[in-house]
Amino acid sequence: MVNGSAHNKTADGAPVVNIRYCPKCKTGTLYERVPRAWWVKTFLFFLPLKRYKCYKCGRKPYLWEWKGKQPSEDKRSAKIIPLLLCFQLVMGTANAQQGYPKVTGYASFTHPIVTFDRDGAKMNFSDSYTVIFPVGLNLMKSERFGFSFELSPAIRSDNSGAKVSSVLFHPGAVFRFDKGFGMAGRLAFDTSGRFGFTTVFNKVLIKRETHNYWVAVPFPVRFGNSQPASIGAGLQFGVGF
Repeated sequence: MVNGSAHNKTADGAPVVNIRYCPKCKTGTLYERVPRAWWVKTFLFFLPLKRYKCYKCGRKPYLWEWKGKQPSEDKRSAKIIPLLLCFQLVMGTANAQQGYPKVTGYASFTHPIVTFDRDGAKMNFSDSYTVIFPVGLNLMKSERFGFSFELSPAIRSDNSGAKVSSVLFHPGAVFRFDKGFGMAGRLAFDTSGRFGFTTVFNKVLIKRETHNYWVAVPFPVRFGNSQPASIGAGLQFGVGF
């Protein structure tokens, strides 16, 4: 294949080759057509835009080509390039974040293990047993970061019976890392009168196409309600979808 295409002929019958030069590097020749981006086909389908590949700089510029016009002589090619660059920047950014923002949900249960305060350590099974059922929604702004809204009703069981002892409003930010690791920083507002924050470290154990199973270790720090400040640790298991 020659560098260009023959549309006309000279007086002696020799083909006239239309040389296309790359508008990016200015020296590379364009002779191989490549498919246009989807947004060009969808939104700019009515424009005579052709896309080529430059093997010198590796870029894939667009040219504005009217029938019978030499590409190098058509000044509209130069005028359309800034517009295409802006359009491609916007669409490229959107494409890089394809699917975001998106909402994911989860349901879980937490087994508190121990709580420390100025009076010492208190185990979950010492006088009663408490289990917590956090459920929530994550608004993921990207693959790595999102906002989380969580409600966590707690059920306490002792000698007098079992009851819902409190409900925790637990908003915060979630961070995702490589290999299924993640963490969350949450504010804590409990109907028992306690407040504070919770740091959570989690790991996805089993990942499926539509859901995943994960384990987490929360470290709740609490204040207020005429009780000493405390810090605890627990074990949380959940399913995300």
